[in-house]
Amino acid sequence: MLMVKGTDLHVNRVNLEKGEIDLSGNIESISYSDIQSPGKQAESLFGKLFR
Repeated sequence: MLMVKGTDLHVNRVNLEKGEIDLSGNIESISYSDIQSPGKQAESLFGKLFR
């Protein structure tokens, strides 16, 4: 799970099929938890961000 905290955050676009999101605002922190669903392979944070 990717958690983004900040101020004036707005979700501009979400694509669930591609796993993409477009945010705008002031990002204060980003945290990632490697919780995976049963049967899914783990993928690194950077692998997901820079796909």
